[in-house]
Amino acid sequence: MKRMIAFQGADAKVGTTMVSQSVAELIASSRKDLKVFFAACNGKSGTEYFQTVGEWIENVRISLENRVVSKLELLENCRQTDNLYFLGGVGGILQDRRYRPEMVAYLAELLEDGIDLLIVDCGSEMDNALAAGAMEQAHDRYCILTQQESVLRRYEKLKKLYDRMNLSVSGYVLNKYLQDDPYTPSYIEKRLPLEAKPLYLVENIALGRRAEAERRTFLSYGRSDYAEEIRLIVNRILEEAELPVLNKQRKGLWKSSI
Repeated sequence: MKRMIAFQGADAKVGTTMVSQSVAELIASSRKDLKVFFAACNGKSGTEYFQTVGEWIENVRISLENRVVSKLELLENCRQTDNLYFLGGVGGILQDRRYRPEMVAYLAELLEDGIDLLIVDCGSEMDNALAAGAMEQAHDRYCILTQQESVLRRYEKLKKLYDRMNLSVSGYVLNKYLQDDPYTPSYIEKRLPLEAKPLYLVENIALGRRAEAERRTFLSYGRSDYAEEIRLIVNRILEEAELPVLNKQRKGLWKSSI
């Protein structure tokens, strides 16, 4: 595995699952030579935008704990397309208490051969063992923000925790971005300790309820502007993994294969 990338939200409902899954979909659809594995490691199912789920981490919990997972069987059950794989998260409420951070380390070790990029949705809670394990193991970490005072305040607390855990952030995503919002990107960059790391803007898309009902990411609706914003994040990830970047999408040509 060339790279493990973790996405974590500064708070709940900032769109961490949508952004991280869109990143995985865009890479897999645009680079058929790369095998991309997307895992929900956040204490929830993580299936809001997938129509079919072949395997859940809940089903392989004991095997992960005892390090006896069959890689071939796991990949076959998780396959979504020829080169995109998805491992669903924890199905039941309070079931996340039965997991340990070491399980994510073993999952990454298991996928070392055969998978190029492991992209993990870490949700918004660092007290979740799967999320904490993924954040510790990741080569790159991206934090999802929105233009809300409550989110910015929570990130200020989260940053202190990152520092205590010696976790560096590779970049930030200002999701659900509104151009006329008083919480401008320049204000956020001045207020928060972003440490000169890139801040990517992903516009607010008025398709949230429809996308959730139809279990689709925004990419599948042909929004070339959204695809371009996700592409900028993708290219940073590919550059860090020393892989060729994606060319700019021409307007109207994006079609999701999911």
